[in-house]
Amino acid sequence: MKAINSEIRDKPKDVLLRKKRLFINQKLRWPEEADDDLNFIISNAGLDQEVYLYGQDYFRTHHLYEKMLDYVAHWEELNGFSGDNLQWRVIALSGLGREREAQNHLWDLIQVSKEDPEKLAFAARTYLKMEDTTRALYAFSNLSRANSDHPSVLHAYVPLLLEHNQFEEAGKVLERLQINVDDAEGQILAAKTLYELGRSEQAHSRLRVLNSLEVYYQRAIWYKQDNQWDSATYYLDLVIQEDSSSRALLAKAEIFENQGYLNQSYALSSLVFEKDSTNSIAEEMARNVGRKIAYLRSLREREKRIPILDISSKKETENE
Repeated sequence: MKAINSEIRDKPKDVLLRKKRLFINQKLRWPEEADDDLNFIISNAGLDQEVYLYGQDYFRTHHLYEKMLDYVAHWEELNGFSGDNLQWRVIALSGLGREREAQNHLWDLIQVSKEDPEKLAFAARTYLKMEDTTRALYAFSNLSRANSDHPSVLHAYVPLLLEHNQFEEAGKVLERLQINVDDAEGQILAAKTLYELGRSEQAHSRLRVLNSLEVYYQRAIWYKQDNQWDSATYYLDLVIQEDSSSRALLAKAEIFENQGYLNQSYALSSLVFEKDSTNSIAEEMARNVGRKIAYLRSLREREKRIPILDISSKKETENE
């Protein structure tokens, strides 16, 4: 940056040098103000698309949202309406807290961008940030039709469908996808969909080639849900060997409880709570299991106090 600044000091009216500084400044994520260069270039050479995009990126990076809107207006004065500018408007209006206006432009952006995967992905992600799940699903469905292999389809749309129990739709989306064998996250998402569709064996089969703590934990949870306690415990133990996180320990504690091994369940849940006193799940589990243990002990004590009745027959007594 020092070199280009020195060149511009020698040639302050060189438009190409100013553009070069914009380029370098952008690559460095705008450590220096760019207003002077932008204004100089526009005054001396006009506003072309390259400079327009530099300006919008600079304004967005530094949250100069009013200037973003001014640039959109200036560009459209020169070139007329452009669907591309709807995206800049959404970013600026959202940044200014004018969410209703942003939502209106976002909806318009989807309507004019049915064949543009990047704009549809932007719309879907923005709706998610706005917590508008219905419109996010709509935008993602358009994205899936425009480009079924777009990364956001697998890594954002499918998880959203699973989260909202739309398993059949997730299955249809996955059928159109080509998931790379090295994409562990994608393979896990595909397996989750298969499991939710009732195809548990296929789900496990899909994950057998993957070796990671996340895969082991997922398979353990599925086995636990299917009451296959030994298999669930096996995979939880693989997780615990490398990462004794609370989720794995509590899952194992729950299995012990379901199998009737209450002392082991209590010991594990208590251990988690001792390590993290803010873990309310561990606290509640230890309390509930402790109550069960106490209740069973009280039953045994009560049984000990019940007298054993002599049920020998009268005849047997007389013969003695």
